Amino acid sequence: MEKNINLRKKSLFSYGFVGIVWVVFGIVQIIELPKYFKTVLMIVLLGMMSISICSHFMKSDKIDEMSKVNELKAQSTSYILLALFFSILLIISFFKNVWIVDLVKILPFLFGLNLMSKSLLFIFYEKAGQY
Repeated sequence: MEKNINLRKKSLFSYGFVGIVWVVFGIVQIIELPKYFKTVLMIVLLGMMSISICSHFMKSDKIDEMSKVNELKAQSTSYILLALFFSILLIISFFKNVWIVDLVKILPFLFGLNLMSKSLLFIFYEKAGQY
């Protein structure tokens, strides 16, 4: 018997896991780890990415209008949070006359946190809409 996964799980697998992978990848870039530990960690991350890719091909519940609205609301909220973060960094750099953040190091964190927040906000909006 084939079961459908609900939209909350699909969002978690599709966006949440990829966000976690990006955040862990950012941590691996910053922290000096032994070579074998990095290799094992990258294999685990590839496994998480494969789960994420497979979730796009799994049968899921039908997307209704409210789910689409919740997805757009979660996406816009996560982009607003990202814009707020960059605005704060810009204001700080304006007063210090130096750009204080290395974008190469912070970009995986921002991308990962953006994807995770999109997933978690969608799950929250879907759950709040059930009551």
